[in-house]
Amino acid sequence: MRKIGFVDHPVFREHHTGAGHPESHQRLIAIENRLKETGMVNHLIPVEATPIDPQKLSPIHQEGYVREALNFCRAGEGYIPSMEVEVGPATAEAALRAAGGCVNAAMKVLDGELDSAFCAVRPPGHHATYNTAMGFCLFNNIAVTTHHLLERGLSRILILDWDLHHGNGTQAAFYNDCRVFFISLHQRGIYPPGSGYEQERGAGEGEGFNWNIPLEPETGHDEILEIFNNRIEPRVLEFQPEFILISAGFDGHRDDNLGNLAWEERTYTEATRIIRKWAKISANDRIVSILEGGYNTTALALSVDAHLQVLLEP
Repeated sequence: MRKIGFVDHPVFREHHTGAGHPESHQRLIAIENRLKETGMVNHLIPVEATPIDPQKLSPIHQEGYVREALNFCRAGEGYIPSMEVEVGPATAEAALRAAGGCVNAAMKVLDGELDSAFCAVRPPGHHATYNTAMGFCLFNNIAVTTHHLLERGLSRILILDWDLHHGNGTQAAFYNDCRVFFISLHQRGIYPPGSGYEQERGAGEGEGFNWNIPLEPETGHDEILEIFNNRIEPRVLEFQPEFILISAGFDGHRDDNLGNLAWEERTYTEATRIIRKWAKISANDRIVSILEGGYNTTALALSVDAHLQVLLEP
């Protein structure tokens, strides 16, 4: 059986976002319960969510922003100045452990200790920019992880972001970098405003290595798989990624009330299977997926389980 790592930590449940907030600790509780019910938890290898050294968040995040964000969290509950991210005293540790756990998982996969990994972390990250917290995100976990992989000598990393919302922070981090091929599938025009358009293709050496695929409302299973198989696959095979990272938001599910896409559990199953096909060709089957959105807890738990089932396949 393949060795699949799983990043989790109790402090991720202590990051409290306020009553009624969609990005709540109940998301992780639902995932945990589902993985216990199906026995999936018995096939996963725990990966320690060690707090990352704040200095290691650079150059993805400005040092002053990191310092101010951590100090704001430790001072008490409230909305961080962007007014989109509610935090509390445990948020600072949760955010540092989220980034650190993702990096640990990727390094273990890179070094062959694990075949792939899933990071069930909070707060999420793909909206966080160089100096701004956005969209429930404090530090950009997947961008920080990518930077560490680049430092280890990799030169072709694919980031596939299938969250309902555009991964604007990740796009900005690598917009000029031809070593990172960033692909974002997201519902057109919902968040962030003015972001995620087709004409955003990268710049300088990174031109052509940023690809946004906005989806119309109600885009469902068949259309999504057609995009994966007929549009994305040829370009990925041409790029020949050495490592694949997934910004695994599950809020594109038809039952999620933050958007209007129509992914199903089987869509995540088949999409993961396609990505594994790509990974086997050039990336030594190395995939690390990092939790982003997903706010209907039932749909989230079922979709994460479906995703993990495929990562475990021979």
